[in-house]
Formats: sequence, structure tokens, C-alpha cells
Amino acid sequence: MSIEDKINRVKRELRDKRVAIAFSGGADSSLLSSLIVEVCRDPIAITIDNGLMPTGFIENSKKIAHKIGISQKIVKIDLFNVDEFRENKGNRCYLCRQIMYDKIKEVAHDESIDIIVDGNNISDLFDDRPGILITYKNNFLTPLINEGISSEEVKKYLKENNIEYNKSTTCLATRIKTNIPLSHENIKRIDYSEEFVKNINNDEIIKIRDNNNNAEIEIEKPYELDENKINLISNKLKTLKFNNILLNITPKTNKNKMINFKSEQNISETKLPYTINISKSNEKLKELGKIKTLNNNTISLSFNNKNVIISEKGKIIIENVKDFTESKETLIRILPFIRRNI
Repeated sequence: MSIEDKINRVKRELRDKRVAIAFSGGADSSLLSSLIVEVCRDPIAITIDNGLMPTGFIENSKKIAHKIGISQKIVKIDLFNVDEFRENKGNRCYLCRQIMYDKIKEVAHDESIDIIVDGNNISDLFDDRPGILITYKNNFLTPLINEGISSEEVKKYLKENNIEYNKSTTCLATRIKTNIPLSHENIKRIDYSEEFVKNINNDEIIKIRDNNNNAEIEIEKPYELDENKINLISNKLKTLKFNNILLNITPKTNKNKMINFKSEQNISETKLPYTINISKSNEKLKELGKIKTLNNNTISLSFNNKNVIISEKGKIIIENVKDFTESKETLIRILPFIRRNI
């Protein structure tokens, strides 16, 4: 199915509804907002100002919302008042999204909204993002997931339709290693460092991870770092009390490479970066096909002449597929029904 067909299906799903969208101004929410203003009645974009986003996040979201033509409401919260959040355990993202989505629901209720949508896309289900469970828990609609729209397709559509979006919308708390307590100070240090490197190297996307007080830099154009820039960055970040300044040149994971198609056996294998809640997935997958329990840790799904084996450890085996494309399409059909563990 083409991206245009998928987009049209999203429009049909939302047409004439009173919709609110969880809005960051990033690629996904900008795409959805541009569709919502075409087909919905008086939609609103709800943006959470949680103090954890890069410099300029709120102002950029305002500009993008104005350009798209959607009314925006900004809600300020302070997550640092929440002890459990500051502890920065493995459930941090889950807890953060629950607090933010509770606020979004409050605003939506006051505005007599029919449906709340968020911009998670199908590629997000290949990543270790426990916050998606809050989306499901609160029954927020995920049109991009429902129609199998990937990150690549989102960006392609935005480019072809000249829709602006903010490329820097990732939470700064993700830069701090789990179990290191979060504070205003270590978040501000990350934010200041990223802005400095961004200006030095003219990059739109910079991530600096605090790895045991070492600054680990992920940068779009490392090949443009000459000796002068390296010295400027190193000296500045050392004044911010980082011990060592490291450059991470590991390429981003290609989601397609996670799917291992074995042509001689007509099967594909995928290992997700999280474990699967078998009992909850079992209930959801019944909507898709016939389920058989193999043991406490593994279930089998039959649908569309395919047999799919799903294990708690995150491994998904699809049998009776003819090529890589069919493997990927089948996996995309399955992933929205999978429920993960935290």
C-alpha cells in the first residue's frame, strides 16, 4: 500500500471528529496535525512543557502549530516534584508519559473533545519505548501505527508536501543513564552542551549522553569536525565538569536489518529490544487471528495463511512468507497487537 493510500485511510478515520493531538511539533505530530486540520472540526494541539525538552522546544512548537493552522494549548508541569520520576528507574518514560497524558486528558475533557490522538508510528514499536503502553492504557488513537506508517514514510510525506517540523524533540532525560537521579542541574548541563555543539557544527540534531560523567556525543556530521571545532567543544564541555569528551560514530540501527528473512526456509526472524507480555498480547492478538498457547512463554498466531511464533523474550518467527517484503508487511500487521513488559 502506498503512503498516499495510508494517509487517505488516516483521514477517513478522523474525518468530522472533534480531535485533540498530543503535539510536540516533531515529524509525527506535525504530519498528523496537517491532516487533522483538513478533515476535523475545530481540532486542538496540546503541548506539554515539562522542562525536559531542548532549548527552543516550546517556541518552535508554537511556530509550527501556527504554520499548520491548528489551535494550540500549552500545559506546564514540573516532573521534578515527583520523587519516583527523579529516581530515574527503568519505568521513568512510562511514569512521565502517564503524568503528561493525564494532563492532556484534562484539557481534552474541558474542550469536549471526541478523540485524542498521538503520533507514535510503526517504527516506534521496533524500539525500547515503554511509554507506548500509556498510549494504549488511555485509549489514545494511534493512526500512524494503525495504518503501518513508518518514520521513513512520515519524513518522505513531510518533505514532498513542504510541511515544516522540529527535528529536535527528544526528551533530555533520555541522555542520563538509568538509576542516576535526575535534577534540574544535570538536565540543564545536557541542554547547554547540546546547544553549544549544535551551533559549533551547524547540526540540527545533537545528542550528548551523560555516561558516568563522560560526555558521549552523537552528531549528524562528525566528518565536519576539524581540529579547531574539536578543541572548542572539548574545552567547553570540560568547563561543565565532564571528565572525558567522547564521539560516538556508531551508525543508527536500520530497522530493516532487524528482520532476518531465510529464503531457503520461507521464514523470517525478528528480535525486538524488549520482552513481550504474553498474556496481554494473547488477548489482543485474538482480534487478528487464531491463537494457540505453546507454553507459558510462547504463543502461536495463525492469520492470512501465516503461522507466527511469539516468545516472551521478544523473538517473533513468521512462517510461510515468500520474501523480505512480505515478512516486513506481516510483522507490521502484528506489532500493534503486541504488548511489551516494562
